[in-house]
Amino acid sequence: MGTYSYNVRHRDDSLPLDDGLGGKSANHIQPFLLCQTETRKDFFGMFFASTAPQVFEVVKYTNSTKMVVNYITVGGALEFYVFLRGTAQEIVQRYHNLVGTPMMPPYYSLGVFHGSNAYSKWDDIRKVYDNYNGAVGPKQALEGVFVETFNQLPHWSLTVDTVNYPNLGAEVDKIRAGNQRVLFGASVALATDPAYPWYTQAKQAQCLVKSHPATALGPLTGVLDQVEV
Repeated sequence: MGTYSYNVRHRDDSLPLDDGLGGKSANHIQPFLLCQTETRKDFFGMFFASTAPQVFEVVKYTNSTKMVVNYITVGGALEFYVFLRGTAQEIVQRYHNLVGTPMMPPYYSLGVFHGSNAYSKWDDIRKVYDNYNGAVGPKQALEGVFVETFNQLPHWSLTVDTVNYPNLGAEVDKIRAGNQRVLFGASVALATDPAYPWYTQAKQAQCLVKSHPATALGPLTGVLDQVEV
């Protein structure tokens, strides 16, 4: 006989999350069990909603296909739902009808994005779009490209290298016209060069990190304090 225990807690007690092998904890969840009956493709579901810590013991008996689930809780309000018999898809649909359906992720997360710090000019990035769009080989799906090397100098955030990235606004408009995207990265670590205007403005506006929890970094460092910006 083998027994696997899964602990479900509603407060972080510094235990690692369960890795599926039993004996660890999972925080802030409401367990849903999808169980198959002795009939193939015939399922039922169980949903547990408790305000207290819970423990599930999954008991597997030797030389048997049957398993037993022991449910233990210390008390508190408990709601226990059973979804009786149907296909796996039907049981999951009934579960979602009860608790709600998943939120649709942002549009930009549904496609493939490409990015590399090796690109030093817009022509390199333009070739990426062209290659994905069929200029070399078959056309492939591409949602967009991450661009992080467009600043005048390293860590000169919010500036554009107009020599290597000429007419950047017009180029971005062309990409968007093809239903694709360009995402530009902005570093919170600013160059401390006095000639860099955004560092000077951030310093005057007291928007820079002044210390670190473990180490004193001096009166001002070139890192944006995101709470103050």
